[in-house]
Amino acid sequence: MLQRTQILLDRKIKKELDELAFLSGRSLSGTVRELLEKQIPQERGKYKVKVAPFGFLKKLARNAVFGPKNADYDRYAY
Repeated sequence: MLQRTQILLDRKIKKELDELAFLSGRSLSGTVRELLEKQIPQERGKYKVKVAPFGFLKKLARNAVFGPKNADYDRYAY
C-alpha cells in the first residue's frame, strides 16, 4: 500500500525529475519511487548496522515526551 508523503526539493532537482518522468512516460511519483527503490539498498549497504524491523520506532519511543492531559493537547501537538 502506498503512503502519501511530502518532500521539499530545490528547483534543479525538481526540473530533472520532471524531465526524467516525461521522457520515461511515467508519473513524477512513479519516477521518484523507482529511483528510491534502486538507491535505498545501495545506501543501506554503506552502514554496518542493520536496523531491525521497528527498531527505529523503539529508539524513538525511548525519547518520547508526554504532553498535557487536558484541552491544551491540540496546541501542544500541533
